[in-house]
Amino acid sequence: MKIKLSREQELTCLVAAIEDYIREGYEPDHESRHQRDLSFYEFISQTASAFCAEMAVAQATGIPYKPGNNRGKHRPDVEPNIEVKHSENSASGLWIQQSDRADWIGVLVTGKPPVMRLVGWIPIAMAKRPRYFNAKQNNWNVTQPNLQPMENYKRSQYGEVAI
Repeated sequence: MKIKLSREQELTCLVAAIEDYIREGYEPDHESRHQRDLSFYEFISQTASAFCAEMAVAQATGIPYKPGNNRGKHRPDVEPNIEVKHSENSASGLWIQQSDRADWIGVLVTGKPPVMRLVGWIPIAMAKRPRYFNAKQNNWNVTQPNLQPMENYKRSQYGEVAI
């Protein structure tokens, strides 16, 4: 499922990324990040792109969304229980970390703003099964063929809002 964001939506995400940086002071080399060698500009761009991915999921599910306020793992990226994972790589899998909450749903989004591709979803508890475990990075990688299509989300027990 492809979602094309408007320029206004992109700018909203960019401003939110800058405001998060100013407010929270996160740096690209923060210990919680996998990719730590980004320049300041790359970091802001990556954060804004992640917000765009979250916005695309919210738009597809009809859930109100305001980017920013780095949520950490205390609140989902998209209410009520969606953890959005973004990669520019169209072949990427859904990478789940130790800190991702088992009672949430993981959604993979690929692409670069403004065009975002909602690849699929899986309950994080299922993603944390041994078959997906990556011992080298101490996380889980669910390949795209193992994800449920976004179109099935509404009909699932997890989908509370129509896509």
